[in-house]
Amino acid sequence: MLRLDFDKINRKELSPEGIARTAKIQESPQDIIERAMQQIVQLGHFEEVYLFTEDALPLARADGQKQVGIEMIIESAILLLGLQEITKNLGPESAPSEVVIEGNNNRKIVFRFLECFGKSVILAFVVPPRKSFRGLANRLENLIQKVSVS
Repeated sequence: MLRLDFDKINRKELSPEGIARTAKIQESPQDIIERAMQQIVQLGHFEEVYLFTEDALPLARADGQKQVGIEMIIESAILLLGLQEITKNLGPESAPSEVVIEGNNNRKIVFRFLECFGKSVILAFVVPPRKSFRGLANRLENLIQKVSVS
């Protein structure tokens, strides 16, 4: 069974000892998010992971094989933001929270639209062929939400 440190990070940081340790280290939210992203990339579950604002300002990244690259992902995300605005006109609940683009080679580019750090952000990642991503993406999204609140 694959075990990542996401849960350990959150539990340790929320314990009294973790709060004292974190106060000494003062690790930024960006560092915590990038460490989790890098762990996923190093284990080979994602090829690239990016977190950026809807204005295309990067917040965190972990790029391994660079199959697609941040420029192409940002351009695609901006296009999808336009699509999201169009669907919002159909009703607030109809806007997509996730868009998955799958190529003929089974490689996926996934875009998740989130609210954190007081603004709309996009979590984008490239998934290699024949790899599942939803569980890890959900855990990463939860970590980002927790870090952005603190």
